Amino acid sequence: HELARALEHRLKATLGYSTDVRALEGLRLVRAARDQAGLPAHERSSNLSQSMVANETLKGQRVLLVDDIVTTGSTMVEAQRALAETGAVVVGFVVFSETLLKSNARSEKKV
Repeated sequence: HELARALEHRLKATLGYSTDVRALEGLRLVRAARDQAGLPAHERSSNLSQSMVANETLKGQRVLLVDDIVTTGSTMVEAQRALAETGAVVVGFVVFSETLLKSNARSEKKV
């Protein structure tokens, strides 16, 4: 929440862009997923599949997803699915950091 609030203040200050951070409460987990750390890329997506629902109050709203770290994008994909199912439109996403899976990092060094 802190990152989204900081982004909200920055957008207002620099662009005059008005946002509604109340949407932070718009997504919730409906089933437990295993910890993503240590899972290979091909398991991360299925691990999160159908794990989120979006609040109906977001129907018709334009949403910017904010996350602290992205590895494979599975969390963003699941969040977008849940929001689209509710009728919200994801217009983009902001990520503050990226990490590589260890298997990906090794294969990149070989190239």
